[in-house]
Amino acid sequence: MILCAATNCIPIIILNLRSIEYMSEIIQLVYASRATFESPNRAGIDLNVARILMQSRRNNIKLNLGGVLYYGDSCFFQCLEGEKEPLEATFDIIKHDPRHSDIKVLMRSTVPERTFGVWSMKYVPAQADIKRLLQTKGLERFDPYQFDTATIEQILGILTNAADPTKGASHITHNAILHFLETNKIIASLVGLAIIIGLMVLWWL
Repeated sequence: MILCAATNCIPIIILNLRSIEYMSEIIQLVYASRATFESPNRAGIDLNVARILMQSRRNNIKLNLGGVLYYGDSCFFQCLEGEKEPLEATFDIIKHDPRHSDIKVLMRSTVPERTFGVWSMKYVPAQADIKRLLQTKGLERFDPYQFDTATIEQILGILTNAADPTKGASHITHNAILHFLETNKIIASLVGLAIIIGLMVLWWL
C-alpha cells in the first residue's frame, strides 16, 4: 500500500520539479514613455512618480514581477521582468495609464535570470553616470526614443549598480527569496521535494 502510494506520487514529484525549473524562463521588457504631467523643478522624487513607484511595488509583489524605473527629462525608462502572462497584463495596464503617453517597447527578450531579481521595482533618480554616457553619445537630454540597443544595455548596467534612495526591506524580501530559488534550481527542487514528502508522510499517518 505504501509502495503503491509512493509510486503514484512519482509523476507528481516530477511535475513539481519541472514547474520549478520553468520558473527561470522569464521575459525582460524595456519600454519608454513620456509623462503627461509636469514635474516641478525641485529636489526629491516627483509626487506622481512616487505614486507610480508605490503602485508598482505593491502590485508586482503579488504577481512576482520586478524591474527598475528611471525618470528623467519627463521620460520614463522602465524594465519589467517576470513570467509572460502577468508581465503582459501589467504592461497592458501601463499602456492605458493616463500618466503615460507615446509608449514604445525598446527591447524585449527571454532571459535565463532576472537582472533586478531582488526588487519588486527599483527606483533610480537622475544619475551622473547616465548624463556622462549621454554626452558620449552626443545626446543633450535623456531621450530613450533615440537609444540603440547598445545604449539601452549600457543604461541597464548603470541602473543595476546604482543605489535606490527609496529602498526598504518591505519591497525586497519577497522577490529576494523567489530570485534565490530561481537561480538555485537544485535547492529549489529539494525544497519542492521536501514539501511533497512532508505531505505524503501526513497522508500515510
